[in-house]
Amino acid sequence: MLMTLLMISNTIAGCMLEEIIPEESTDTALWDCRIEVPFAGLNEETYQAKIEQHPGYPEWCGEMVPRGMLVSEPGPGFLDGSNSSLPPSDDLYGFADEFGSWGRNESHYAGTWPGAEECSTTTFFDIFPWIEWPENLTEAETGYWDEEMAMCATPVPCESLVDSKLIYEWCWPSPYVRYHWTGEHLYIGQVSV
Repeated sequence: MLMTLLMISNTIAGCMLEEIIPEESTDTALWDCRIEVPFAGLNEETYQAKIEQHPGYPEWCGEMVPRGMLVSEPGPGFLDGSNSSLPPSDDLYGFADEFGSWGRNESHYAGTWPGAEECSTTTFFDIFPWIEWPENLTEAETGYWDEEMAMCATPVPCESLVDSKLIYEWCWPSPYVRYHWTGEHLYIGQVSV
């Protein structure tokens, strides 16, 4: 009887620990960096001119991402409580290429696609259809056409938690992004497996 109780107890404890302690990832991932710049008047030509002037990528670009960030639902525990070093929350930073211009601030994603006619029926999920979104994230607000920018602005579906180096947004498949802001250049490092 005692042996049976011990086996049941160990089984329950093991199941509980599996839920509490996330399984370590065996993936190797690197910080894959891109450069974003102030969005006002941005097109492919002005974007190229602005990034040619950047002082060089931060030393952490291309370095390994801590394994604990690669587990399913890692939580915001890697944030250290320091103050944000991001641009002001309403400032839009982005990039441009031959397909258009795209940018982001704390709460919205803005882009030349979709157009004015489709914008009011487009959600964040429609803009990134290749991403496997979390199952508990089923709804998102639709976009609105910003006449001043002549772009579709779409609300981001989850809140950003930020410290002086990292952004955590639970709704993304890889919820951590590393960043560095120089004033003119915003370096964004996304997890690349």
